[in-house]
Amino acid sequence: MDDTILVIPQRTYGKDSKVITMRIGTQLLSDLDAAAEASGRSRNEIISLALEFSLNHLVITDKSPTPEEAENALHLKIQQNSEPEAR
Repeated sequence: MDDTILVIPQRTYGKDSKVITMRIGTQLLSDLDAAAEASGRSRNEIISLALEFSLNHLVITDKSPTPEEAENALHLKIQQNSEPEAR
């Protein structure tokens, strides 16, 4: 699993937002509430940030990757992110 750290800046929501309803597992909800409490953020803000982060890192293919393909893609992404920038 990617060990990328998500830094959580303060965010406010204006008129350009919608209310949605979703069903999640009880353990995920407990983890979500723990993250909200630890960060001093609302549950809503943690969900929004997590979704935004996920969508920014999402790769959609024609088929679901095999576990091996997913692992190889993750290692490639980590290698690309750890290479120093050319000057």
